Amino acid sequence: MVTLIELAAVIAVLSFISGMLGIGAALVVAPVLALFGYGLKDVIQPWALLLNGSSALSASFGFIRARMVDYRAAVPVAIICTLGAPLGVLLAKWSPTSLIWWLYIASLLFVAAGMIRRRPDLSESVAEIPGRARRATNVASLPISVFSGFLGVGPGFLLVPAMMAAGLGARIAAATNSLAVVLPSFAAFGTHLTTARLDWTTVIATCVVGAVTSYAGARFTVAKVRSRPLALAFALVMIGLAIERVVVLLS
Repeated sequence: MVTLIELAAVIAVLSFISGMLGIGAALVVAPVLALFGYGLKDVIQPWALLLNGSSALSASFGFIRARMVDYRAAVPVAIICTLGAPLGVLLAKWSPTSLIWWLYIASLLFVAAGMIRRRPDLSESVAEIPGRARRATNVASLPISVFSGFLGVGPGFLLVPAMMAAGLGARIAAATNSLAVVLPSFAAFGTHLTTARLDWTTVIATCVVGAVTSYAGARFTVAKVRSRPLALAFALVMIGLAIERVVVLLS
């Protein structure tokens, strides 16, 4: 049986890199928790959502200190996603677990591909972000929030690519997303509470660890330390987790 120390160490590493990249810890933590034998709907999803919300909140403080958060994008996205994420949770309760895992695999591979692909340099100044970029992000946030709630993860893994596609620079998108996903993650977690079966000591301990290391990851990004090597390494980890899930589902 995995010990709390071992689990906390793994989550610390994943949360640091997730905080640095601004994608939210839940997407990659969920399949890792599955490796340790936890059930998806009653344990992994609520645990990952609480971890995602607490780590995103912590990371947002690091980005706010650096004045990298675009509040005009973050606030409406947070409101829209808070309304959409619980709907996704309710849909998941009536869906086969295998379907959710297959969508997880597709999401892991999608995000990994985005990390591997080089992106053009975009504006890294909040003041230069055009209104159309914010409007495009708002439109995308509702379907993204429903899908992320269905998976039991925060919407950041799709919001960050959506923000970048709309015209936000990578660091501004990561910073803005960190604040925008806090309330949706907690709202989706609340929808799980009636059926969740959690070891609260373990959950709270890992959330504290995740919050601390996510903040460190955000400050790492703020310092402009080269993040591409870590992004590539994280992409390989995601691909490995996707392969492991495929093997489990097909066995």
